[in-house]
Amino acid sequence: MEPITLEINEDNWKMLKDGAVKFEQIDLFSIPVPTITYKKTKELDKKVVNTKVNGVTKKQEELINKYKVHKNINRIIHYGGGGIGIELKRNEDFETIYINKQGVEEFKWSKKLAVMYMDKVIFTAEGYEDIGKQVEIGHTVKAYHGKELITGEIVHIYGIGNEILNINFLYQGKMCQTAIGRRAVVEILN
Repeated sequence: MEPITLEINEDNWKMLKDGAVKFEQIDLFSIPVPTITYKKTKELDKKVVNTKVNGVTKKQEELINKYKVHKNINRIIHYGGGGIGIELKRNEDFETIYINKQGVEEFKWSKKLAVMYMDKVIFTAEGYEDIGKQVEIGHTVKAYHGKELITGEIVHIYGIGNEILNINFLYQGKMCQTAIGRRAVVEILN
Protein backbone atom coordinates (compact mmCIF):
# COMPACT_ATOMS: atom_id res chain seq x y z
CA MET A 1 0.00 0.00 0.00
CA GLU A 2 1.32 3.41 -1.00
CA PRO A 3 1.49 6.06 1.79
CA ILE A 4 -0.80 9.05 1.31
CA THR A 5 0.34 12.60 2.00
CA LEU A 6 -2.57 14.87 2.78
CA GLU A 7 -2.44 18.57 3.37
CA ILE A 8 -5.02 19.67 5.88
CA ASN A 9 -7.05 22.58 4.57
CA GLU A 10 -10.72 23.45 4.89
CA ASP A 11 -11.86 21.14 2.03
CA ASN A 12 -9.75 18.18 3.22
CA TRP A 13 -10.93 18.66 6.78
CA LYS A 14 -14.55 18.30 5.61
CA MET A 15 -13.63 15.07 3.77
CA LEU A 16 -11.95 13.69 6.92
CA LYS A 17 -14.85 14.72 9.08
CA ASP A 18 -17.41 13.15 6.73
CA GLY A 19 -15.44 9.90 6.55
CA ALA A 20 -14.68 10.16 2.85
CA VAL A 21 -10.99 9.41 3.52
CA LYS A 22 -10.15 6.31 5.58
CA PHE A 23 -6.88 5.62 7.33
CA GLU A 24 -5.65 2.12 8.00
CA GLN A 25 -3.81 1.13 11.15
CA ILE A 26 -0.67 -0.92 11.02
CA ASP A 27 0.22 -3.23 13.86
CA LEU A 28 3.67 -3.60 15.36
CA PHE A 29 4.18 -7.10 13.94
CA SER A 30 3.70 -5.89 10.34
CA ILE A 31 6.84 -3.76 10.47
CA PRO A 32 9.79 -5.61 8.94
CA VAL A 33 12.71 -6.07 11.35
CA PRO A 34 16.21 -6.40 9.92
CA THR A 35 18.05 -9.47 11.10
CA ILE A 36 21.57 -9.10 12.39
CA THR A 37 24.00 -11.99 12.48
CA TYR A 38 27.02 -12.12 14.72
CA LYS A 39 30.22 -13.98 14.01
CA LYS A 40 32.02 -15.48 16.99
CA THR A 41 35.53 -14.12 16.97
CA LYS A 42 37.14 -15.82 19.95
CA GLU A 43 36.31 -18.22 22.72
CA LEU A 44 36.03 -16.53 26.12
CA ASP A 45 37.56 -18.13 29.18
CA LYS A 46 34.99 -19.26 31.69
CA LYS A 47 35.91 -17.92 35.11
CA VAL A 48 34.08 -18.43 38.36
CA VAL A 49 33.07 -15.10 39.83
CA ASN A 50 33.46 -14.85 43.59
CA THR A 51 30.00 -13.96 44.86
CA LYS A 52 30.97 -14.03 48.53
CA VAL A 53 30.50 -10.47 49.80
CA ASN A 54 30.45 -11.23 53.53
CA GLY A 55 34.12 -12.15 53.81
CA VAL A 56 36.87 -9.76 54.76
CA THR A 57 40.31 -10.42 53.25
CA LYS A 58 43.45 -10.70 55.39
CA LYS A 59 44.80 -7.40 54.05
CA GLN A 60 41.50 -5.68 54.83
CA GLU A 61 41.53 -7.23 58.31
CA GLU A 62 45.03 -5.82 58.93
CA LEU A 63 43.84 -2.32 57.99
CA ILE A 64 40.69 -2.68 60.11
CA ASN A 65 42.81 -3.63 63.14
CA LYS A 66 45.12 -0.67 62.45
CA TYR A 67 42.27 1.84 62.27
CA LYS A 68 40.18 0.40 65.15
CA VAL A 69 42.57 1.98 67.63
CA HIS A 70 42.85 5.29 65.73
CA LYS A 71 41.84 8.18 68.01
CA ASN A 72 39.55 9.73 65.35
CA ILE A 73 37.75 6.54 64.28
CA ASN A 74 34.00 6.97 63.81
CA ARG A 75 32.94 3.69 62.18
CA ILE A 76 34.08 0.95 59.82
CA ILE A 77 31.69 -0.24 57.09
CA HIS A 78 31.87 -3.43 55.04
CA TYR A 79 30.21 -2.54 51.73
CA GLY A 80 28.08 -5.09 49.86
CA GLY A 81 30.53 -5.08 46.95
CA GLY A 82 33.38 -6.24 49.19
CA GLY A 83 35.14 -2.95 49.92
CA ILE A 84 35.72 -1.42 53.35
CA GLY A 85 35.04 2.17 54.41
CA ILE A 86 37.08 3.64 57.28
CA GLU A 87 35.28 6.72 58.56
CA LEU A 88 37.38 9.21 60.53
CA LYS A 89 36.18 12.34 62.33
CA ARG A 90 38.17 15.48 61.46
CA ASN A 91 37.01 18.37 63.70
CA GLU A 92 33.37 18.87 62.63
CA ASP A 93 33.83 16.99 59.33
CA PHE A 94 34.30 13.38 58.33
CA GLU A 95 36.72 11.64 56.01
CA THR A 96 36.10 8.19 54.55
CA ILE A 97 38.97 6.03 53.32
CA TYR A 98 37.82 3.39 50.83
CA ILE A 99 39.77 0.11 50.82
CA ASN A 100 39.08 -2.25 47.92
CA LYS A 101 38.79 -6.08 48.04
CA GLN A 102 42.54 -6.46 47.62
CA GLY A 103 43.18 -4.38 50.75
CA VAL A 104 44.50 -1.36 48.83
CA GLU A 105 43.52 2.15 49.83
CA GLU A 106 41.73 3.34 46.69
CA PHE A 107 40.56 6.86 47.53
CA LYS A 108 39.65 9.30 50.31
CA TRP A 109 36.32 11.10 50.43
CA SER A 110 35.88 14.27 52.47
CA LYS A 111 32.54 13.20 53.97
CA LYS A 112 30.58 10.19 55.16
CA LEU A 113 29.61 7.65 52.52
CA ALA A 114 26.04 6.38 52.68
CA VAL A 115 25.39 3.00 54.28
CA MET A 116 22.94 0.99 52.19
CA TYR A 117 20.84 -2.02 53.18
CA MET A 118 23.39 -4.48 51.76
CA ASP A 119 26.25 -2.87 53.72
CA LYS A 120 27.19 -3.72 57.28
CA VAL A 121 28.66 -1.47 59.96
CA ILE A 122 31.30 -3.72 61.52
CA PHE A 123 32.77 -1.26 64.03
CA THR A 124 31.60 1.97 65.65
CA ALA A 125 33.20 4.33 68.12
CA GLU A 126 32.04 3.75 71.71
CA GLY A 127 28.44 4.88 72.26
CA TYR A 128 28.01 6.17 68.72
CA GLU A 129 25.52 3.52 67.56
CA ASP A 130 23.51 3.45 70.82
CA ILE A 131 22.46 7.12 70.68
CA GLY A 132 20.68 6.78 67.34
CA LYS A 133 18.95 3.54 68.34
CA GLN A 134 17.41 5.23 71.39
CA VAL A 135 15.63 7.96 69.38
CA GLU A 136 11.83 7.89 69.41
CA ILE A 137 9.06 10.12 68.01
CA GLY A 138 8.84 13.30 70.09
CA HIS A 139 12.53 13.40 71.06
CA THR A 140 14.41 16.64 70.51
CA VAL A 141 17.83 15.82 69.11
CA LYS A 142 21.05 17.33 67.84
CA ALA A 143 22.03 15.76 64.52
CA TYR A 144 24.16 16.30 61.44
CA HIS A 145 22.42 17.42 58.26
CA GLY A 146 25.32 17.34 55.81
CA LYS A 147 28.10 19.25 57.57
CA GLU A 148 25.71 21.36 59.61
CA LEU A 149 24.60 20.51 63.15
CA ILE A 150 20.83 21.00 63.57
CA THR A 151 18.48 20.76 66.55
CA GLY A 152 14.91 19.61 66.09
CA GLU A 153 12.05 17.27 66.99
CA ILE A 154 11.64 13.78 65.54
CA VAL A 155 8.13 13.53 64.02
CA HIS A 156 8.24 10.26 62.04
CA ILE A 157 10.34 7.08 61.87
CA TYR A 158 10.34 4.80 58.82
CA GLY A 159 12.44 2.77 56.37
CA ILE A 160 14.05 -0.64 56.52
CA GLY A 161 14.76 -1.34 60.19
CA ASN A 162 13.27 2.07 61.08
CA GLU A 163 16.60 3.69 60.17
CA ILE A 164 15.16 6.96 58.76
CA LEU A 165 14.01 9.81 61.01
CA ASN A 166 11.98 12.84 59.93
CA ILE A 167 13.07 15.89 61.89
CA ASN A 168 11.42 19.32 62.15
CA PHE A 169 13.98 22.06 62.75
CA LEU A 170 14.39 25.82 62.52
CA TYR A 171 16.66 26.98 59.70
CA GLN A 172 17.30 30.69 59.02
CA GLY A 173 14.09 31.61 60.83
CA LYS A 174 11.92 29.11 58.90
CA MET A 175 10.52 25.79 60.07
CA CYS A 176 11.90 22.98 57.89
CA GLN A 177 11.63 19.20 57.74
CA THR A 178 14.10 16.68 56.40
CA ALA A 179 14.98 13.01 56.64
CA ILE A 180 18.16 11.88 58.42
CA GLY A 181 19.62 8.51 59.33
CA ARG A 182 19.77 7.38 62.95
CA ARG A 183 23.57 7.53 62.69
CA ALA A 184 23.40 11.30 62.17
CA VAL A 185 22.09 11.82 65.72
CA VAL A 186 24.72 13.19 68.07
CA GLU A 187 22.69 13.87 71.21
CA ILE A 188 19.17 13.38 72.57
CA LEU A 189 18.14 16.56 74.39
CA ASN A 190 14.93 15.32 76.11
